[in-house]
Amino acid sequence: MIRRLLLFSCMCAVLQNAAAQRQQVQIERPPQVEDTMDSATSARYQLALGYLRGAQFDRAIALLEELYAENRGIEIFFQKLKEAYENVKKYDDAIYLIEERLTSSLQASPELRTDRARLLFLSGKESFASAAWEEVLAQANGNESIYRLVYNSLLEVRLLDRAIDVLIRGRAESNRPELFQPELAALYSVTGQHEEAMTEYLDLLIINSRQINFVRGRLSRALEQEGALDATLKITSEHVADNPLDRTARDLLQWLFMEAGDFAEAFSHVVVLDSIDGGDGVAVYQFAIRAAEGGAYNAAQEAFDAVLASHPEGQLVSDARLGLANMHRLQAESAHENSHSPSGAPHYNAALQAYEAFLDQYPDHARQSEVMTHIGALHQDVFHNAGAAHSILSEVVLQYPGTAAAHEARFNLGRLALAQGELEKSRIIFEQLANQLTFGELAARAQFEQALIHFYRGELDEVRQILEQLNEDTSREIANDAIALRVLVLENPGMDSTNAALRAYASAALLYRQHKVEETVSVITDLLAHWGQHPVADEARYLRAQALRKAHRTHEALAAFGELPLIHPDSPLCDRSLFTYAEILERELGDISAALDAYTNLLTKHPGSLLVSAARARIRTLREAGA
Repeated sequence: MIRRLLLFSCMCAVLQNAAAQRQQVQIERPPQVEDTMDSATSARYQLALGYLRGAQFDRAIALLEELYAENRGIEIFFQKLKEAYENVKKYDDAIYLIEERLTSSLQASPELRTDRARLLFLSGKESFASAAWEEVLAQANGNESIYRLVYNSLLEVRLLDRAIDVLIRGRAESNRPELFQPELAALYSVTGQHEEAMTEYLDLLIINSRQINFVRGRLSRALEQEGALDATLKITSEHVADNPLDRTARDLLQWLFMEAGDFAEAFSHVVVLDSIDGGDGVAVYQFAIRAAEGGAYNAAQEAFDAVLASHPEGQLVSDARLGLANMHRLQAESAHENSHSPSGAPHYNAALQAYEAFLDQYPDHARQSEVMTHIGALHQDVFHNAGAAHSILSEVVLQYPGTAAAHEARFNLGRLALAQGELEKSRIIFEQLANQLTFGELAARAQFEQALIHFYRGELDEVRQILEQLNEDTSREIANDAIALRVLVLENPGMDSTNAALRAYASAALLYRQHKVEETVSVITDLLAHWGQHPVADEARYLRAQALRKAHRTHEALAAFGELPLIHPDSPLCDRSLFTYAEILERELGDISAALDAYTNLLTKHPGSLLVSAARARIRTLREAGA
């Protein structure tokens, strides 16, 4: 709560500062403070600043007191001396400094009086502070800047409820109900008054609908608080019910329902938005894309179908057909529909058919190369049809040379050659691609693939050289993979000069990469028979378990993943083994009760694992499903 409070207070201050800066445009360089001082005074002032930066406040105060006494007309001496007093909590001295300035001034500065009130509060004189703030407000007479001064002062000492009262008073006394909407909304949020906050945001959007992204940004943080989403939905729903043609509010409402995970309700409002927009289908299409990316596939399917039914031709239709194909692919991937789960074929088949139909219907479409790349990846990684993959990927390279799609296709052709055992051909492809691109994510991936090929060949020195050259500015996935390979090569020395165990493991890893899972199991079994106590044994056992799973030897895979943490309790692979063990119980054996126990076991034994959040998500999903 404290962190959230500070966040919103800082946010309000930033907004106010930004507004002030927009109102002041400097045409030429303003005079510097030092320009008004003689050299001796300037030197002493710089020394005082040095003392302040070094937290030598007593020395700074002594010097600043002298400078201020000698040069009362230089404002910066007053400000720095007051700042120094505050740093050492000499609030009474700071207050006296302000009171002296007020007495000598022809005008009672509201800034000084407000600052005096704040210092009185910090010094423990709360009743005097309250009276001092009230004196400033009594002279406001509807002046917006005065209310802002007091509001900012109250924010600094965390008197949030009092700050709310001041802004509301400012509205009333200035007869301007639109004042302070962002500030009040933020204050209401951090004080848990979410309905009031949403009311302010809606009033803000009535005045300026272009502020909707600003409001969403604010709400995306505020909705993390308990009860915030329900309260925000309630107020927004009531507003839309009373104002059914308020497009901006309804757009915000459908977004809130998506944030709540209720895509069906969100879609009902998107349909109305589309009607308000004249039925052009854009809002429905955009919702379909967001729903697919959010995993709400039923709602996405309904939205895509609605676009296709109401718009028989045009770019929106081609975009919707491509979006539908992408949705099928995402649905297959999210459901773990891979070689471990044969039931994945329906969604992958639907994606492939949709992509191929798209190419037939739109042969000149601007995104044709993207679609061809997707088709190639499906043939290569899902259906393991090397011939079809090679054919379409080669076509992308020839038809779209120099494009991102062509580079990706060349990379996949390198992977395809590797899977077919053509290691030298594969290495050359990756080397040429890395040299051509020189930097970027794909170049780093190509470099890493070169390192893997040398590893598969047992050329460990070459592996080390490439990993040392690998650009550090890569994705977390590539960086983590590179670290894992470096550790494997450097921390698993052979028990003799030939590195026999590590080379055997590398051979097994290549076989697994080539989808030769039964051969992988055989090589690893032999490796463990000879080098069961070798440092690479935990990696070998994990690879064997993966191969057993891929070979659909489910019970053997379950036992292999389950025993690894028992045999190698200190292995960094323990948490992954336990997670996969639980996943097999859940997804492949349907033993939900045992899966829940296994996920819970992972949380208990490895609370710091990167898989903790995923395990908690699976536990929550299974329990919500009534397991």
